[in-house]
Amino acid sequence: MSVICALRNPAHASQDALTGLPASSFMSLSTLQYVTSALADAMLAGGPESDALVRRMTFVVGASAEWMVPLAKQIAKRFGARWDRVERQQLSRIVAESAGFVAAWRGDDPPRAVRLLKLPPAQKPAPPWLHGAVLPNLPTPGDVANWLELDAAELDWFADRWRVPAGDANAPVHHYVYKVVEKRDGRCRLIEMPKSLCVACSERCCMACSTRSRRTNPCMASGVAAAR
Repeated sequence: MSVICALRNPAHASQDALTGLPASSFMSLSTLQYVTSALADAMLAGGPESDALVRRMTFVVGASAEWMVPLAKQIAKRFGARWDRVERQQLSRIVAESAGFVAAWRGDDPPRAVRLLKLPPAQKPAPPWLHGAVLPNLPTPGDVANWLELDAAELDWFADRWRVPAGDANAPVHHYVYKVVEKRDGRCRLIEMPKSLCVACSERCCMACSTRSRRTNPCMASGVAAAR
């Protein structure tokens, strides 16, 4: 039985207690998930070779353990060929259900995550309808800000709420300027104009995209040259 099942089912927990394991030795489910998720993150932070998996798990718990080698071999054999498509939750559950880890968790000195090791941020693949586009690699908000030539505060401003109460001094700034113009027939027309930062950011995006497209699309490049 996995540790998760024992923690979720009091009946199972009491049966284990009858075999000599005090009920108080069971740690919370949230603690178990933290440890198994930390181990999963560490495994995904590199390649699927079993020796490398063991080294990264050792780094997380602070010491090597007998349960790591068979677990690493099991994961390398099962997922090695499709390592780039493995989910964190899959590995976390396999860790929690492996016999060696279960025994260690129920022992006097259960594994603890003393360090964290995570995979560096990576941009998700483009959807099928954008496979022909040349897109910049922007896996983090900092990368997005640098590409747009903005600082962190300016990027936060773009990501904030729209149309907040105009009279609220503590509210974020509107992205648009609003102007009411009276029409000839007496009615009014509301004109919404993007603020200068919005315009500048939009122009940067258009310029970067058109430049990248001209480099990879001869037809577009010739069309731009003809237009000039």
